[in-house]
Amino acid sequence: MGINFFGVYMEGNGQIDGTTPMVSIEHLTGPVHFFGGMANALAKAGPGGAIPSTKAVFQNNGVSLTIEGFEIISTAAAVVDNTAKTTVPAFMWNGNLGSLTSYATVVAPGVATR
Repeated sequence: MGINFFGVYMEGNGQIDGTTPMVSIEHLTGPVHFFGGMANALAKAGPGGAIPSTKAVFQNNGVSLTIEGFEIISTAAAVVDNTAKTTVPAFMWNGNLGSLTSYATVVAPGVATR
């Protein structure tokens, strides 16, 4: 059993707050699954049109996170997974447009997630 989201559309506040994640999954929550969707961080481009990488779409502190087929606009940071101790960037394919095709929390054997 888990928490499932399908075809989610999210808008962030990147012009006001460029560091707070759009989705924060807290300790002992999950597993959480996202199937398709779009996240627009609404972040300002930096010098030379560079997309900021400080505003993550997903931050996982919970049991596990699974993402399939997510479009990402105006931020280069897709996932900060504190459970798996990893950060995953979005694949930026056209200016400020990017995607995250697939992601799942992977924790080393023997590491407690609860």
